[in-house]
Amino acid sequence: MATTTLKLPAQLKARIARIAAQTGRSAHHVMLEALEREVARAERVREFVREALASDAAVEAGAAVYRAEDVHAWLERLAGDGKRARHPRGRGYARPDAGARRIGTDSAMAQPVVTSSPDILGGTSVFTGTRVPVQTLLDYLVGGESLDAFLEGFPSVRREQAISFLEQAKLLLTDDVVRDAIEKARR
Repeated sequence: MATTTLKLPAQLKARIARIAAQTGRSAHHVMLEALEREVARAERVREFVREALASDAAVEAGAAVYRAEDVHAWLERLAGDGKRARHPRGRGYARPDAGARRIGTDSAMAQPVVTSSPDILGGTSVFTGTRVPVQTLLDYLVGGESLDAFLEGFPSVRREQAISFLEQAKLLLTDDVVRDAIEKARR
């Protein structure tokens, strides 16, 4: 086995030593477990992205899609007696129309950054022109991934869309935080 050297910040090194002491394992063992979990997680994310892109391509090519409500109802019937649970009917996929809920606009393209329509992922908010939920970007960022990693995994989302969404989310969050602070101050 080849030797690899890692330079760890002192604070992280202390945390690893503390966990090792508390669990009766070596620091080396703790680090190997953490690396194995992270590599396995990254592999699962990459496989998920690959499958999602293949599914997206299939839908664009005409594969059937299912409304979330129909699938949930089918699962409930299946969980009941299961004998006569008919599969939900697939539907054709259509890009969002004028009746879809749109959030914000991309000033460079003068089009909505985020769209929500019952016909796309059961109404989940997605980046306009894609089937990529905005929650996926947030999950990436909360999980410590970079915007570049997200964009690499979801090439149908433009950098400008992601940045515009994050700027709008920041404004909304700031408004909510300020509003909550004012309400607490009045109590």
